[in-house]
Amino acid sequence: DNTYTGGNSNCYSVREGSVHLHSLYDHSLRPEELVVETPPDPVSGWTLDQFVTLSTCTSVYGFSYGLQNTDPTHISVSAVDLAGTVSESIGAEYLAVEIDNATGLYTVGCVLDLTPPLNKFFNPGVNQKIIRAQLSVDPLIPLQAGPEVQFDIVSGQGTPPVDLYLTIPGPIDTIPEVSQSSLDLPEIPRFLRGGINDSGFRNVTDAVFLLFYLFGEPVDLVCASAADVNDDSAIDLADPVYLLDSLYLSTAPAIPAPSAACGIDPTVDALTCENSICP
Repeated sequence: DNTYTGGNSNCYSVREGSVHLHSLYDHSLRPEELVVETPPDPVSGWTLDQFVTLSTCTSVYGFSYGLQNTDPTHISVSAVDLAGTVSESIGAEYLAVEIDNATGLYTVGCVLDLTPPLNKFFNPGVNQKIIRAQLSVDPLIPLQAGPEVQFDIVSGQGTPPVDLYLTIPGPIDTIPEVSQSSLDLPEIPRFLRGGINDSGFRNVTDAVFLLFYLFGEPVDLVCASAADVNDDSAIDLADPVYLLDSLYLSTAPAIPAPSAACGIDPTVDALTCENSICP
């Protein structure tokens, strides 16, 4: 069998087709391991980079794996590439990627060198970035699986099925250890635009409440997004006037969403909603 499953405390080399422990390797390095890095918190634009890293105590010539996220409705993969990775700096010559956002899966196959003298490889090292995935987080879709989304390295998934392997000296296959990561998505607040006093509906009191707030009276505005009645990412005198017009004039423009019922703000801005009667 040409496949060696990683996991012991030593590294190994190959002699005459057999796997041998090799005491010359740096034993402080872990056996082969792929790790999904935890991406940074979502920022304006809701796009972030996620890297898969390799730790190895021997040379690696190629790799393949699949990566599955638990919330494909909320998170999609817009690109998988080598940007900002060791693979890019080495000059990897073959990369195949399949992305299936319907199931939250992408698969990768990469070979560093396709032509003689076949001397491109990952050196022994820890936490070497080998793949970048660009994630798009849609803030307008309620979370499927709660605020934490898991990212798991998988084997035998996709079309065609892609197995989890590294190619090490020999050359032989090895199945690395893997570590998953998670992303804590922020809770997306739901509110009713124009429902400024948080009663669950709109009326003249909401406009008066906002006037009190604008002119320094002691009222507690707990959802600034709801007070941005015209959705221009600011709270000013135009907002209570916009609300009053919508209540009493047939020619007034409609209040922007979410206005028919509680919902999520389609506009990404600095306004927040700390509390709301909306579920």
